Amino acid sequence: MTANRLEPADSDIGSSRQRASHGVRNLVIALSVLVFVIGAAGRIFGPSDLDQNADQSLTMSFTVDMVLNGNWILPQDMRGITSRKPPLVNWLGAPLAAMGYWDEWAFKMPSLFAALVTFIAIAFVGRRLLIPIAGEDATALGWCAAAAWAGSPSAVKHMYFLRPDMALIACTTLAWAAAVVSLQRAQDGLPRWQPNLVFWLFVGLTALAKGPFALLLLMVPPLTSLAWFGSLHHARGAGWWWGIPLACAVFSVWLVPALILDRSYVLDELIGRQIFYRIGHDSIGVLARLLAALHAVGYFFERFAPFSLAAAAALVVWRGRELRATGVMPAAVLPVLVVAAMALLGLRGGSFPAPSYPAAAILSAAFVYWWRGRLQPNHALIGIVGIAMVSVIVIVAVSSVFDRGAVSGRGDAANAFARQARSIVGSDPVVFVDLGISAVPSLMGRHPAREIDPEQKAAAYLVMMLDATDATPVVEARSRDGKWSIGLFRGEGVEASP
Repeated sequence: MTANRLEPADSDIGSSRQRASHGVRNLVIALSVLVFVIGAAGRIFGPSDLDQNADQSLTMSFTVDMVLNGNWILPQDMRGITSRKPPLVNWLGAPLAAMGYWDEWAFKMPSLFAALVTFIAIAFVGRRLLIPIAGEDATALGWCAAAAWAGSPSAVKHMYFLRPDMALIACTTLAWAAAVVSLQRAQDGLPRWQPNLVFWLFVGLTALAKGPFALLLLMVPPLTSLAWFGSLHHARGAGWWWGIPLACAVFSVWLVPALILDRSYVLDELIGRQIFYRIGHDSIGVLARLLAALHAVGYFFERFAPFSLAAAAALVVWRGRELRATGVMPAAVLPVLVVAAMALLGLRGGSFPAPSYPAAAILSAAFVYWWRGRLQPNHALIGIVGIAMVSVIVIVAVSSVFDRGAVSGRGDAANAFARQARSIVGSDPVVFVDLGISAVPSLMGRHPAREIDPEQKAAAYLVMMLDATDATPVVEARSRDGKWSIGLFRGEGVEASP
């Protein structure tokens, strides 16, 4: 009997003989999809979060630099500073920008697409892992796990957030899912070159998304095999001899041209400082690592709420034997591995644990389904997706009123101004005066670091803050809180206020 095909008799916490009705299964699948739709719609049609911090504006500027200036390998932001991240998310966003779509939704489409891929991947691998505990309900329970992820604060934020995070989450989830399928097929004595191929391809794409996390994925097959089956035997067949070169080849699509363009920057800044400096930094002491672990756990409970409680309960209640018996050991390995890595490297960022939430969603769904006590399977499935539904509605409603973007209205004002200004200036030159880090130039399809001919500059349109001049703007926009205002001016005779 294989470890991932247990029958109810194999474990006292295995799957129940009772099954949810066919109608309930279809209902929870539909509701799970609705959870994702509500989260995505709430972010797309809700208050814009642009210009609340520098991160998204910088990422947009990198994409614009690629399309307008052809800097596909080492793009620069609006200040002329080179990106410190690999460019996968910008490559994915460039086609829409190249077609003339300079709107917020177009820039954020890679994140939304990556979120959809993650959502489907959770349902797919969840079904495979949940067969021992849920039997015929495994498909519906897999979709419930996807809903648990989609209804979390982290997913609702990142699915429409222009940073590499959502692309990283998607690539990591697909690599992890492929590793799980490979190990299952090894246990069943089936060929595994296909999931191995997928695993190594997405290890390479993970490196292109955000670099260092790809190194952590290399530990997934051996650690999962050891925890799940008690040996490293199945991990040896993961195709290491050809897989590592394949992943390196994928990453080299960007790395080799980058080295040719600016070898010192890539080695000293991108690789030296962003990766090895963090690993070997002597100032990361025991206390700093302990605090990093506490931060990781805290972020896990906060940003994967409310199902973080169920995932944590599963780790405490089930432990080793039970996790193997229920078939969800791989879903427990990844969150523990990520927290351990954060502690080891002293990382405290809130986005670092996010790639572990899809696996944790499967773990939490399994635990809630098992911990039904007086409940029936129908109630367990509806309960999971119902909690996810309530969670996503609350998150969307609260963020629509209390989020920084909703309170300030700056992102909505920037979008409205850019649309009007874009229609007026057409292809005429535009000079941006002391805007700092802002999404406005990108939303207008311009890159401020691009040099403008002096003769054109004299007659160019000017974009500046309203309090910087006494001139009358052609178009203006003000944030809801009144703390941000911007205008488009004809260049002739415009002088800055003293």
